[in-house]
Amino acid sequence: MRLICVDIVNKNRLAIGAEKEQIMADEIEIGSAGASDRGGHSGSGSEFSSPFRTRAQFFKNWSWESVVGINRRTCERGRAQHGFNSEAAGPCATRWESCRSQALTLADALDVLRQFHRAAPFLFFNGNTFAYIARELSFAIFSDAPATRKRE
Repeated sequence: MRLICVDIVNKNRLAIGAEKEQIMADEIEIGSAGASDRGGHSGSGSEFSSPFRTRAQFFKNWSWESVVGINRRTCERGRAQHGFNSEAAGPCATRWESCRSQALTLADALDVLRQFHRAAPFLFFNGNTFAYIARELSFAIFSDAPATRKRE
C-alpha cells in the first residue's frame, strides 16, 4: 500500500511508501467546487479591503515614556525592581520613537511589539509591558464587538 500526499500549492501527488496505490474512486480534486485553497473570500479584493490589511499609526499616542510607565507599574505590582537593560534600552527607545510615525498593518504592529519584547529593554516584565499595549490596541480596534466575543 502506498500513501499519497497532495502538494496543494503545486497540485502534484507525492508517493510515500511502496507497492500498491489506493485511491478512492469517488474522490474529487481539492477546491473543485470553485473555492480557493487559500481560505478567505474569493473576491478580487479591489472593491473592498480587509480591515486587517488597513494601515494605521498604532503607536502614535504611545510615547516611550508611557511604555516606561507601564513597565514601572507592572514591576510595582509584581514587586520587582524597575530598571533598564543597559544594552537594549537606548536602541529600543530610539526605534520606538521611529515606529510611532509609521503606518503599519495590525499584524505588523503586533510583530513590532513581539520584537520589542524579545529585545528586552527592561529588567523585568518585558512581555507583560508590550502585551498590555497589544491588549489596549485590540480593545480600541474591536470596541464595537460584543462583550462575549472580546473574551475569546
